[in-house]
Formats: sequence, structure tokens, C-alpha cells
Amino acid sequence: MGRKSKYTLQQVAEWEPFLHGKPLYAVHAFIRAKGKMGQAAKLLGIRPASMSSRMDTARRMAETRGNMPEFGSVHPVPEGMRIKGISSNVDDQGMVKQSWVKLEADRDAGVKVLLDNLEQILENYKGVAGRDAPKQKKGAYDNDTMTWYPIGDHHFGMYAWAEECGEDYDTDMASRLLRQAIDKLVDSAPMSAEAALLNVGDFFHMDNTKNVTNHSGNILDVDTRWTKVIQVGVDALRYAVDRMLEKHYKVHLYNVMGNHDTHSATALSMVMAAIYEGNPRINVHVTANPFQYHQFGQCLVGMHHGDTIKRMDDYVGIMARDQAEKWGATQFRYWWLGHVHHSQRHEKPGVLIETFRTLAARDAWHASMGYGAGRDMTAIVLHKDYGEIERHTVPVQMLRGWYE
Repeated sequence: MGRKSKYTLQQVAEWEPFLHGKPLYAVHAFIRAKGKMGQAAKLLGIRPASMSSRMDTARRMAETRGNMPEFGSVHPVPEGMRIKGISSNVDDQGMVKQSWVKLEADRDAGVKVLLDNLEQILENYKGVAGRDAPKQKKGAYDNDTMTWYPIGDHHFGMYAWAEECGEDYDTDMASRLLRQAIDKLVDSAPMSAEAALLNVGDFFHMDNTKNVTNHSGNILDVDTRWTKVIQVGVDALRYAVDRMLEKHYKVHLYNVMGNHDTHSATALSMVMAAIYEGNPRINVHVTANPFQYHQFGQCLVGMHHGDTIKRMDDYVGIMARDQAEKWGATQFRYWWLGHVHHSQRHEKPGVLIETFRTLAARDAWHASMGYGAGRDMTAIVLHKDYGEIERHTVPVQMLRGWYE
């Protein structure tokens, strides 16, 4: 005998137009099982308690998306919106004569789409890298240096047309340029025992299927489907890490949240952590904090996208506040940022702040505003006692087919 549900088939059928993702799958299973919770759970391969929880989530989602028949609201609200509240005109007998539905932007819409896709992406990649053995004996590595590979705003998924923007750019080119730049930089770098791949943000051009920026709602020029962009970006980043593991004994991966990929940056770290699960030579730093830090001997590196702090002077206080002990234990302190797409160095009291160029071309908006900077990627070598001692730069013109 199937577990009885507190919802009727008619109720649940009315929710369907208002749902997406897992709640929608739960509703489909519920209808196929003719309202029997246990059987619906079996169809989805989950426990009955989890099935009940998903049905409750489906009810709440349907309500926030417009399914409130008791208030006369039975039509889905526009995509990206949710119900903020309902005002009603009530007569002397307490009967609702008229209702007004008040809407607001659904700030979680991008997160919902992201989570719906993330489970499938993780399933494709989990543990595929496994454990690997270093190509050199541990004693062959240089323990006094750490090589950093900052990736400027790479904008996977952006589309640029040379006739309009001066240069072409698409997802395939973004992948090719990053792989070639990593090849050249790894080949030229010293055999540091430790290395770090630093994505300074905006690795992805869009954060959801709406193809607009999260905060300002600016319309984006995109090349292809969002899920494909995520997969191509993950593959390219995995290639970079694998190449670094050929040269360095230990590799750190930092993905900073950008204004274009606020949610996707965290998801990217989660996917990469799943790929290298069980591999002791790769440390994927997964965090929702927009500010990240790494100490190497007398060096302290702060990482941030650079979009929310308007005054460079403020970075001095942020690092001193967040990392008081490490501030006092280090001599060479750096902030490494993205966002502006060009190279700048600001020497402030106690900290050297630097922004990095990108390998990406300009999009139509930046081209129309007359913005432009050189395109390259850099590797920076830090000595544990002396700070930065060398750097290697690869201009985009050195890369095969950069103009195609």
C-alpha cells in the first residue's frame, strides 16, 4: 500500500506550469505514481521522506511563482520574478472582492538554474582525475619558490565579431587560447614545488541562461548554450591544472567570484574539487568568500575580483583586518585583481596591488566605449624569503591561431 500524500492529484497538476528543476521532476513522478508517495519516490530513486520534502518545495515554489488560487492568482509570474505579497480588498463579510499581486526580482533565480545543472555536471566529472604520481622525485623540486599563474577575466561564452569589435572571440577560441598560454608558461616556469592557478574572476561571461549580468542586468553577447560553456570551461581549467601537475609537486586552485560569474565561480570550484577528489597533490579552495588569501613564507597574496572596492587604498585595511597574524608574519604582501582588463600596479603602504590583462577580446560594449588594452597571460615566481623574483609573460600574438 502506497504512502498517502497530503496533496491531491488535482492540486499537484495545477503546480506544474510554475515549476522547474527537481520540484518539477517530483511532480511528474507523483502524477505517474497516481499520488502514491512511496511509488513516486521509487521512480526517482530517493527515500519517501525526501520525496515528501520535494513536494513541499514544489508547493512553495508554485506559490512564489503565482499559484495562489485563494487570492485569485493562477497565472505564472514573469521569468526572473516572484511574488512579494498580495493586497486584498475585503467586504464586510470577510470575502475577498479584489486582489493585487506585488512582484519583485527573484534574486535566487540564477542559483536555482545553477544547482539544477550542477548535479549533472558533477556526475560527469567526479573522481575522473584520481591519484597521479609526480613525474619527478620530490627532492628535485625547488622548495624556495612558488609559481603563480593568474588567469585574467577570460569570459568563457562571450561572443565578439571582428567587424564590430576589432577581434573575433568565442568559446572554442577561449579554450584554445587558455590551453596554449598555459603550455608556454608551464614550459618556461621554474620547477617550483608549489604552484597556484588563480582565476581572478569573470572566468565565465554569463552566470545563467538569461544572458544578463546579475547585478546590473546588462544584456550580454553570448556564443552558445550556458551548460556547454560551463563544460568547455571546466575542461580547459582541468587541462591547465594537469599541465601544472607535470611541472610542480603541489598545485593550488583559486576561483574568485566575478561580477559576471558570481555563482558559477563557486560551482566551478565544486566541480574541480570533485574531479580531483582523493588526489593529494591538488588543493581546490572552495569558498563563498569574495576575498581569499594565501601565505608562502614571507609572502602574503590577497585575491579579489576588484569590482566592489572602489578605492585601492581600502585593500590595505581589508588585508590587515582579515589577516592580522599573517600581515605581521610577512614582508611581501600582494593584492591580485581582475575586472579592469588591463595592467595596473599600485604600491600602497605595506601592499603592492596589481590588476591583470586578459586573453579575451573586447565585447561590443567595451569596443563602442573605446576601451582596449594589451592581451596576455603571466606567470609570477615568488621566493619564500624575497618576494617576487621573476615573471614570464605570453602575449596573445604568440599563440597559434589567436586571430582566427
